[in-house]
Amino acid sequence: MRGKEESLPELAQSIKKLTRQAYPSAQSTITSVLALEHFIDALQDADLRLRLRESNPKSIHEAETLAVRLETLKLAERQKGRMVRQADSVQTNAKFNTELNDDKGEDLKSLKNELSDFKREMISLSRNIKGMSQNQNRNSQGGGNQQRNYQNGQKRGNQLRSDSGVGARPGQNGPSR
Repeated sequence: MRGKEESLPELAQSIKKLTRQAYPSAQSTITSVLALEHFIDALQDADLRLRLRESNPKSIHEAETLAVRLETLKLAERQKGRMVRQADSVQTNAKFNTELNDDKGEDLKSLKNELSDFKREMISLSRNIKGMSQNQNRNSQGGGNQQRNYQNGQKRGNQLRSDSGVGARPGQNGPSR
């Protein structure tokens, strides 16, 4: 039988060698016919065996050449079927990818719009926070001024009281009573 990885020429060569070893004293015409029959029988593909028998090759060399051609055609036919299926799947995938890319384009536009809105909102919030911070600084500075004014007013009031003698201790800057 043909091995899984054994090529047809390798199989033919092995069968010729084994036939010569099995029938060393037989005539070459007989060993040639036996080799041809064993070669065809060693093929696992029933369709290939049938086609070889129908074509009625005269030698193992002719059978080998025909078997290689038939096997190549069969393989090409399978590949052709795969290629058609692959081409169909490529077209389907291309259509899907186009639709997906269209969806991605829309999603991307939407995302850009949302990002722009978010950026505008962040800028607005930053301005508001900055404005609030400046107002708070002004108020705290104004409050400090008010406090200083209040303290200055107390000093002035004490001075006025001292000058007028109201609330002043005897013997201090004012007339004594």
